[in-house]
Amino acid sequence: MRCKQPLFLALTVALLATSIGSTFASVTIPQRPIYFPFNNGAYLSFSTTILPLTFSGNPQSVYRDTVNRWHFGTVWITSTIDMTVTAWFSGDWLNYTVPSSGTQQISNGSKPTGVYLDGVYKLEGFGWTYTDGTLIISGASASSWVYWGSTMPNTVGYQLGQAAIIAAGFLAIVMLVAMVDVVAEKKDIKYAAMLAIGEVLLLITMLVLSQLSILG
Repeated sequence: MRCKQPLFLALTVALLATSIGSTFASVTIPQRPIYFPFNNGAYLSFSTTILPLTFSGNPQSVYRDTVNRWHFGTVWITSTIDMTVTAWFSGDWLNYTVPSSGTQQISNGSKPTGVYLDGVYKLEGFGWTYTDGTLIISGASASSWVYWGSTMPNTVGYQLGQAAIIAAGFLAIVMLVAMVDVVAEKKDIKYAAMLAIGEVLLLITMLVLSQLSILG
């Protein structure tokens, strides 16, 4: 069982890490486990692999507001379950893991370019929505990868590739059943051979498409 640091410790660390500046300050989260509690019993934490992280602004760059949202610089997050941030806008990605299904709300000032839930690219309305400047994710049970960059990876090609693989697999099964039926009834052997060649070509196509979908 992990030792979750209480709220006052998290705030104390944030304040102690605040640099003494007259106009602007920065808050640094050190490279050790620190848990930022929500008032529903859930916690937000950062993977130590991405720490330390520094948030610039003012002495309240890291704080929890009165409506249960943790602010980190210009971004705020709230969650109904524990979440661990594994990438903080590294290459425009905000990634995190969760132990089970729940709801996370994130505000970064703009709509994300793309969202992956449990490793699968999802269109808006399928596990996530964006309303009034807030990203709401409810379809992740293990991980979320949120991208805010200007150019999204080839997700269209990926989806088309997956659809083509499914279609090719279905046709391959149909042709295999037909070939077995031809041989069983001792019909035209040439026709059976053509079906066999078609079966091989379909399998090759499926393999090629699977590789393209991975690369895309």
